[in-house]
Amino acid sequence: MKIVIDTNIFFHDFMLDGTEFRTLFSELPRLGYVLCLPQIVYDETINKFLEETRKVYDNAKKLGVSAIQFSNFPNPSISPENAKESYQAYFTKTLQNLNAELIGYPPVTHQNLVERALARKKPFRSSDTGGYRDALLWETILELAKNDEVSFITNNPKDFSDEDKKGLHQDLIDDIQSRELKNVSLFTSIHGFNEVKIYPELKNIDEIQEQLKADEYDGLSLVTFLDGELTEHLGSQELDPSDLDLPNEFESPSLSLVEKIGEISEINVRQLSSGELLITFSADMECEFNIFIYKPDYFLIDGDSEVFVWDNDWNEWYVAASITKQVVLDLKLTFSPENEEVTSVSMLGIHPKETG
Repeated sequence: MKIVIDTNIFFHDFMLDGTEFRTLFSELPRLGYVLCLPQIVYDETINKFLEETRKVYDNAKKLGVSAIQFSNFPNPSISPENAKESYQAYFTKTLQNLNAELIGYPPVTHQNLVERALARKKPFRSSDTGGYRDALLWETILELAKNDEVSFITNNPKDFSDEDKKGLHQDLIDDIQSRELKNVSLFTSIHGFNEVKIYPELKNIDEIQEQLKADEYDGLSLVTFLDGELTEHLGSQELDPSDLDLPNEFESPSLSLVEKIGEISEINVRQLSSGELLITFSADMECEFNIFIYKPDYFLIDGDSEVFVWDNDWNEWYVAASITKQVVLDLKLTFSPENEEVTSVSMLGIHPKETG
């Protein structure tokens, strides 16, 4: 089976080192899956990284942060352009290590694409002629489907899916059937693909699961990890204020401190081919979150607010503050028993703990 990953999936984990990518990449050889990267996706991913890096630099200047550190890069980058060069080398090397196939642009004519656009056939849109790039990507997938089944992972169901966003649009199904091609399956996330194609193939490790529940597993204590390492892994991740039930005026919330750990539940442990353990669990925690408040908004905040201001003149525009919330975190991590090291952490969800 061939796997094609769209640019908007790489966009959420440029370094390809999160738990979902690690899980997928670990199992590719064992399951005989081949990662195929269309040239258009490769080019777009590099360009998107540059665009996002520029945004990071602009936001850093706005918030008064002096140095930008990117995962897997040894030194803070001097400029977005330098960061892009480092990233392109890293991205290319990672793909080579995975034996990924780089697929060139498809042999489709402009006339064919224009005819498809004028007919408003997916992935072109019904209201305009947008979708040229998606059409090129789809033609690449159709070329692959001549010989192999294809799993297409994209976070763009609007242009590829049916109305319920659960499968391919009928226009695309018609393409497959009329050309007598192999099956093409649509997934809207790496997690969704892994749930269907990877997780059922993984072995559950019940013994380690019970040991983690009893906090008796050698090498990893979830309580100790949450208390001492969680902010190191997730502290730079910007959260949505609504996920924490915070007003939009509390900008860029991020985890800064774990103050108290309550119940840890729903622990599940699976074994990856790499030797790592894939561990999911939920944790009831009291945490402190850093926030930034635009100065004019800050002066309108109720005086009884639980916000603690630790720098009322962070820069020309913002006040720096923190707030403590009781939350439930759904987490997934990979752990190396050999090195006794947590190798990646993903936050599957976060929400305020219900009280009463």
